[in-house]
Amino acid sequence: MKKQALSLLLVLVLMLSAAAGVWADPYDFDLQFTDVSDNDTFYEAVVWAVQEGVTSGTSDTTFSPGRDCTRGQVVTFLWRAKGCPEPKSEFNPFTDVAPGSYCEQAVLWAVENAVTSGTSEDRFSPDEPCTWGHIITFLWRANGKPEPLAAGITEDWADSWYRPAVAWADSSGILGVDRDGFNPAWTCNRGTTVTWLYRDAVKTVSTVSGLLDAVATGRIIYLEAGTYNLTEWAKVAVMEERFPAGNYVTIDTVPDGYEVRVQNAGMLRLRAAPGAEGKVELIAEPRYAEVLTFKNCGVVEMTGMVMGHTDTGFCQGGVLKFDGCESVYLDGMDLYGCGTYGIESRGVERLTVKNSVIRECSYGIMEFYNTTYAQFEDCSFHDCREYTMLTVNHSAVSFDHCVFKDNYWGQYGSFLALTEDEQTIVMFSDCELSEFVQKELKEKLEAGAHIVGVE
Repeated sequence: MKKQALSLLLVLVLMLSAAAGVWADPYDFDLQFTDVSDNDTFYEAVVWAVQEGVTSGTSDTTFSPGRDCTRGQVVTFLWRAKGCPEPKSEFNPFTDVAPGSYCEQAVLWAVENAVTSGTSEDRFSPDEPCTWGHIITFLWRANGKPEPLAAGITEDWADSWYRPAVAWADSSGILGVDRDGFNPAWTCNRGTTVTWLYRDAVKTVSTVSGLLDAVATGRIIYLEAGTYNLTEWAKVAVMEERFPAGNYVTIDTVPDGYEVRVQNAGMLRLRAAPGAEGKVELIAEPRYAEVLTFKNCGVVEMTGMVMGHTDTGFCQGGVLKFDGCESVYLDGMDLYGCGTYGIESRGVERLTVKNSVIRECSYGIMEFYNTTYAQFEDCSFHDCREYTMLTVNHSAVSFDHCVFKDNYWGQYGSFLALTEDEQTIVMFSDCELSEFVQKELKEKLEAGAHIVGVE
C-alpha cells in the first residue's frame, strides 16, 4: 500500500512540475534592444510582443521597428497573438509556402478562418509587403467582423473592401494617432504592426458591457476598480437582443434569472488593473446562477478580483465553473457568499490557484470531476458549510501551505469525498487542518483512499 501511495505521489509531483513556471509575471523583464526606448510610442507593444512570443528581435540587440512586414510575417504575428490555434486541416494548397516553414501553420489557420486568402489559387505570396489596409482587415476578420462602435475616418473609401475594417479599428482605438493621415496603401512596418496587435489584444474596461465586448481569444483585459453586476447586464442584453460579437459570450437561463457563460476562447486573461487589486468585484443576483462559467476554453487567467452572489442560494449556482478548459490560473482571488461552491472544475487539464480565498459558501468549498491535476498554494478556505467541503472524482488535487478553518458540515456531509481509483489522489503539504479533519482523512487513508500528507 505504501509503495502504491508513493507511486501515486510521484505521478502527481511530475504532473504539477509540468505546470510550474508557466505563470510568470508577464512584463517583469527589461528589453535589450538598442533601437527601442521607453519613450517610443511602440515600446509597450514591443515588450508585449516579445514576452508573449508574438515575435522576437531581428538580433539579440535590435528589434528593427522600421523594417517592413510581409504577408507571411503579419499572419504569423496575428496567429501567435491568438494563441497559435491548430489548423483543422493539414492540406496546404500554396506552392510558395514550404512545409515546415515558419509561417505554414499561421497561413493555414488564416485561410481556414477566412482571415485572408491566397493571392491566387496556389500562391500566398508570403514575402510580399503587407499594407495598412491589409493588416487592419486581417485583424477585423480574426475578431469576427464586428460592427464599428462609431463612425470613423472612412468617408473617402465608401466602396473600398477595407472600409468596415478601418471603421472598426478606428472606433476601437486600435489606430490611435495613426488615424490622422491613415493611408491603406502604405506598407506596415514592425513597430506599427505590433502596436496595432497590442491595442487589439490588451484592453482596459470599466463596465460589464466593456468587459464582455472585449472577450476574445488572445485578449488581456484589465478591469478598473468598481462593481460589475453581470445580472443587470444580462437582463438588458436579453431585453434589447444586444449581444457581444464573436460568439464568445452567451447568456443562459436559470430558474430565477440569467447567468453569463464565456466559451471557446483560446487564451483569455482577466486582471484587476494596476492599483485596483481587491477593488474589482464581479457579482450575480440569481441564487441559481454561476457568477461566471468558462466552457471549452484554452488558457484562462483571473487575478486580483472579488466574486460572489448578492444573495446566498442552494442546489446550484456557485462562483466560478470551469468546464472542458485546458489550463486555468487564479491568483489573488476572493470568492465569497456563493450559492453552492467556490470553484467547480469539470474536465479541466490544469488548474492552478494561488493566494486566494474561498469563503461563506453554502454547500462546500470546491468540486473536481475529471480534472487531470489541480494545485493550490497559499490559499484560505473558511466559513463554508452544510455538506461535503471537497468533492474529488477522478481527479488529482494538491494543497500546499493552505488553511482550512471554521468550515462545518452536518451528518450528511464530510470534509472530503473522493473516488477510489488510480486517477484520484489528494495531497496536503504544510496545511492547517483541524484535528477533526485529520482524523477523518486518516480513516479514509486506512480504508484505501489515495491521500498523501496525513500522518
